[in-house]
Amino acid sequence: MPVPLRAIVGGLAVAVAVSLPGSALTIANLRWLKSFPWAAGPAVLYLLLAWAWLAGHGPPRRTVEARRQLLRGGAMRAGTVGRALAAGVSGVLALWALYAVFRPLIPASSARVQAPDLPTATAAVLIIVGAAVTAVAEEAGFRGYMQVPLETRYGPVPAISIVSIVFMAAHFTHGWPTLWLSPFYLAISVVYGLLAYSTGSILVPLGLHFAGDVALFGIRYSHVSLDLPAGIGPSRVLLAAGAAIFATGSVFSFRSLLRSRA
Repeated sequence: MPVPLRAIVGGLAVAVAVSLPGSALTIANLRWLKSFPWAAGPAVLYLLLAWAWLAGHGPPRRTVEARRQLLRGGAMRAGTVGRALAAGVSGVLALWALYAVFRPLIPASSARVQAPDLPTATAAVLIIVGAAVTAVAEEAGFRGYMQVPLETRYGPVPAISIVSIVFMAAHFTHGWPTLWLSPFYLAISVVYGLLAYSTGSILVPLGLHFAGDVALFGIRYSHVSLDLPAGIGPSRVLLAAGAAIFATGSVFSFRSLLRSRA
């Protein structure tokens, strides 16, 4: 199988295999005994076992080293954590600010999700577990098992580009209204992909992905509105300026990270 096809199929298989059991447990929890987050324990246990296997633990022995390298879930190089966090947080904040600025252009059906009626404690636990499942599945699958073989064969730019396009397309499974959000998925994948490449680890994008999903799921559940007043008002101007500042800071931080890798 050609390298691009093998990487894409392998990465998608990892993402589905990690996320599917946790998603199924969460759906079951929303239907039965939803007053108690009983699905959290089994979902976290499966997630830990999946991470361990993807990181090279367990049989078969002949694939141990390959799995470890493909996940790249180990410690980062010394001196890169601070710069990686600065680059990643700035990039993510810039995208969130741009989303708020351009929110009026996005149809309501693609920006709002009907949250289930749950007790607050159950909702909080399922939000955290759901964010962890999503973050591990997508970072291990896309920035690990999919991006690493492409980087090795073609270099970082083609690898991150291919992974970001596939990542964006994969979110169309949420429904065609998400087409309006495709630039956001593409851009956030580039940020995560650059972090994984420049640090040699998926730990920072994994942490940012988890934090972002907790915030996103929490906003959806609590029905908090991100809509700004209509027209070009002070709030929209300030957010646009903030997006430009954060984006500039992210670019400089990424340049420093890439220099250290070189």
